[in-house]
Amino acid sequence: MESLNVLIKEVEKLLEEVQLPDCIFEDFIDRFDEMFVKYIEIRQLIQIQKRILKTF
Repeated sequence: MESLNVLIKEVEKLLEEVQLPDCIFEDFIDRFDEMFVKYIEIRQLIQIQKRILKTF
């Protein structure tokens, strides 16, 4: 979680340098959140698969 905060701060710094509108940053964060949630879901599915395979 700490690395996520560091990443967000780095992106904020970069956006300040190029002076992009805030809406672009908000869109990026929304998409990043969605991707992160999908990543967690996939990891959970992989763990479930591993448990199932161990039982057989």
